[in-house]
Amino acid sequence: NHSRGEGIGYFLHMFKVNLAMTAIGIDYAQVMSMFLKSEIRWPAAIRTMFRILSSLNFDLDIASPECLMEGLYRFDIKFYCILGLPIATFVLFALAHYFLWCKKRCWEGRKNNLNRHAHAMISLNLVMMYFLYLYLTRSALDIFNCVALDPPDRVHPDWTYMSAVGGERCYMEGGLQMRLLPLAVLAVIIYTIGYPALL
Repeated sequence: NHSRGEGIGYFLHMFKVNLAMTAIGIDYAQVMSMFLKSEIRWPAAIRTMFRILSSLNFDLDIASPECLMEGLYRFDIKFYCILGLPIATFVLFALAHYFLWCKKRCWEGRKNNLNRHAHAMISLNLVMMYFLYLYLTRSALDIFNCVALDPPDRVHPDWTYMSAVGGERCYMEGGLQMRLLPLAVLAVIIYTIGYPALL
């Protein structure tokens, strides 16, 4: 899905299709599909609609990695992969830029305008980040989402647990949440705050 999205984005850019109009529809679909993960008991038809809209989300949960890699699946590895998506996108576009530069310089023998395509690569990279933004933000904030047990724990009523990972206690020294917390803070600063600030 990720590489297919990049290919479609590049194709639309080459034919000067305005992605801003498309972005409005994709934004709407991404926000609406987030309601699927809420605790509300939606009617079957609405849940089906949310599932269809979620196809426009960059969401690793669609592939159900816990089923595909039974015994090997770990929440922390999935979290690292999610936060690594913008870096992977940047590397792919950097490789594409280098390939086009080499094609112009070595195969076509040109010496001028070798970096003329760079603005398109930067633009597409920013657009890909735009589509990943909600997913990255939600994934980073999941680490902070700690809830008490329901019914409450009578022995330790003040303990809270990660809602993204069942049974994983929050703010426990050496626990999963504490290990991922610094990276989640960094993701919020760089992705959630930094990307809009950069734009």
